[in-house]
Amino acid sequence: MADDVQPQNDETPDTEQLEKPSTEKAPGEEPKGGTTQPEPDHEAVGIGVVGGPQVDEDAGE
Repeated sequence: MADDVQPQNDETPDTEQLEKPSTEKAPGEEPKGGTTQPEPDHEAVGIGVVGGPQVDEDAGE
């Protein structure tokens, strides 16, 4: 079966490489949490243009 196939190329990592963490950032560069921006005082209910014509493209003629 195809699940048993191992890659046969030079890009196969060795055990030492697999034991290293897979991150590109230094350990002291954790993401910053939270924001200081207030929540919006409105709620989005759909996609469209406010004040535009109401067109039902599925209605057909």
